[in-house]
Amino acid sequence: MDSFVKDIFEHIADEASRLARSTKRATITSREIQTAVRLLLPGEIGKHAVSGATKAIIRYTFRHLSQKTVSILDSFVKDIFERIADEASRLARFTKCSTITTREIQTAVRLLLPGEIGKHAESEATKAIIRYTVCR
Repeated sequence: MDSFVKDIFEHIADEASRLARSTKRATITSREIQTAVRLLLPGEIGKHAVSGATKAIIRYTFRHLSQKTVSILDSFVKDIFERIADEASRLARFTKCSTITTREIQTAVRLLLPGEIGKHAESEATKAIIRYTVCR
């Protein structure tokens, strides 16, 4: 398994290097690596590899953020949460519902978070609800 992983790594590095040279860049960026992975690993396994690597980089980056940065991100998340809750509450009142349902929350997310980020937030929330429901 170790030999296989090293071999794939070398192939990806070689392909990324060729891509960087073809674009006349002095360094290999994440873009060349992603393209190399997509070229060398077919279909879903390539998408999964890029997704997993992206998540690993984000986790690494977050672990090495300063306390001030974490505090700013925390404030941002709390602010977005408050705005979504306020909008969902307004929607529930508008529809004369006494409680906020998932429908109002989804609508509030779509209204407040534009395009892909809204779709992604809704998708992740749905997955979290399913995991919570199944674990109960």
